[in-house]
Amino acid sequence: MFKRFALLMTLVVALAGITALAGDKMDDKMMDKGDKGMMDGKEMTFSGKLVCLACSLKSEGAHAACKEFGHTHSLMTSDGKYISFLQNDHSKDLFEGTKGDNKMVTVTGHYFANANMLDVTSFTIENGKKMSWCDHHMKMDACSAM
Repeated sequence: MFKRFALLMTLVVALAGITALAGDKMDDKMMDKGDKGMMDGKEMTFSGKLVCLACSLKSEGAHAACKEFGHTHSLMTSDGKYISFLQNDHSKDLFEGTKGDNKMVTVTGHYFANANMLDVTSFTIENGKKMSWCDHHMKMDACSAM
């Protein structure tokens, strides 16, 4: 009886070890895939309305405090989803809303789906000129200087 119990316990421990190793390998594969997805932004173009994300969520019950902390704009797509902008020199006019608050915009950039974040490369605000990074002026503008 003791030998059977010992053999059973050995099998249980061995199976537990195999399961743990398999789980670790699966987690590693999932992590590698996820990390690659975060670093591997595909260039995509989105259209929608430029809105303050916090103000928009306030109507859904969020505790927004834009008066104290300022507005942070995002793109609201036609299906009601929000895409945030990576805050840098390329997206400054968009996330601050200085040029297009509540206007329709088309934005192109490297999209990181896991973070729902767009690293902007160019944008057009409601029938305006296409704005893209100008190395000559070191800002987003509509010029074609070289």
